[in-house]
Amino acid sequence: MAQENSTAPSLGEEELDQLMAVADKAKLKAYSPYSNYRVGAALLASSGATYGGCNVENSSYGLTICAERTALFKVRKDEAVDQYILLRT
Repeated sequence: MAQENSTAPSLGEEELDQLMAVADKAKLKAYSPYSNYRVGAALLASSGATYGGCNVENSSYGLTICAERTALFKVRKDEAVDQYILLRT
């Protein structure tokens, strides 16, 4: 089980704006024909790289994936990280 970090990292306004821009851009690629609710998420990895993800719906509910999971899968594909910050729009 992962150990929880007791000190939450703080973000500056510029970093927060960058994460919002990544999440907003990812949101535009969402596929949500059933709920019509687009979601974008952004992850800031401990390396400083940012990753975006969007929700993708399917008529089979079990195949639907949320934006947060999409972003997390992308970051895990590219780098092994223990800490990250997630932002959702």
